[in-house]
Amino acid sequence: MEFTERQQWALNEFDKLSRSLAKPGYEKSDVQAGKICGVQSSTICSIRAGKYKGDTAFQLNNVVCSICLYTLPVLTIRAH
Repeated sequence: MEFTERQQWALNEFDKLSRSLAKPGYEKSDVQAGKICGVQSSTICSIRAGKYKGDTAFQLNNVVCSICLYTLPVLTIRAH
């Protein structure tokens, strides 16, 4: 399956997130990354393999939105 540039970015960012969440001794944690993104790790695996039967664009858009929200800096609001 050919992915658009945005879809490939989403998969790459999912992998980065997965690696950052891995426990010591593990390479990555697709399950934890999937929980953050609202997309099951098995869905991501099927999409990568080109075997996903559902709406790939919808699932990868969820990943894009979640990654963007997850990586935003936390804003601190101070009362004066």
